[in-house]
Amino acid sequence: SKKIGKIFLENGYDIIAPFMFNHGDRLSNIAGLLSLTGSTLEWFEVNKVLSSIDFIRRSRKIGDNEIGIYGISGGGRIAMYTAAIDKRIKSVVASCIVQDMRKSLLDYASRKNQFNRKDYSMRFHYYVPKFPFYYKYTFPSISELIAPRSLRIECGSDDKILFDYEIENECSKIKNIYSDKNNESNFSFSIHPGGHEANPEGTLAWIGNNL
Repeated sequence: SKKIGKIFLENGYDIIAPFMFNHGDRLSNIAGLLSLTGSTLEWFEVNKVLSSIDFIRRSRKIGDNEIGIYGISGGGRIAMYTAAIDKRIKSVVASCIVQDMRKSLLDYASRKNQFNRKDYSMRFHYYVPKFPFYYKYTFPSISELIAPRSLRIECGSDDKILFDYEIENECSKIKNIYSDKNNESNFSFSIHPGGHEANPEGTLAWIGNNL
C-alpha cells in the first residue's frame, strides 16, 4: 500500500493515505466496540476517507472531477464503499478484494476450503455483524452505485483466494452492469503478475486517462 502512494506522488499527484485499522490483531477489538454502538469498522473507515476528501477540497482548489481513490485488500473494499456514496470521486481502483463475499464468509465461518488452516482465527466481533450487509450488498451491487463512473478491479495472478472465490465471475457481473448503462469502456478488470499485491505502475496510465 505504501508503494501506491509513492508511485503516484512521484508522478505529480497529490496524495492522502489514511491509516486503516482493518487489519491485524487490533481489528477484532475495534470492530467489537463499534458493533456495540450499532456501527461497523467499514463505516468508521469510510467516514475517515470522506473527511479526507472534505479536507483536500477545503485546503486546495481541487474539483470533483479530479479525485480518484485506490485501495488494496480491505482498503479496496473501503475505496468502493466510499465511491458508492460520494459522487465527488470520479475514478476508483480496487485491488485484491473483489470476490463472492457470501461464499467466502460462509467458508470463513465454517473453516472450509481456503480457511481450513492451522493459523485460522475467527474474529466474531468483526465478521458476524457484517454478514447481513454482505448478503444484500455484493461487490456487483456496490459497483452499480459507482457506475457509470470509472472503476478498475485488479488482482495478482497468484492471489489464489480471489480466484477460488470467483473474482472473474464477479467482474463479469460488474461488466454487464456497465454495459447496461452503455459505459462498458469505463470498467476495467486487470490481472497482473504477483500475489496479494497492487499494481500501481500498471494502473498509473489508467488513472491518468480517467481523471
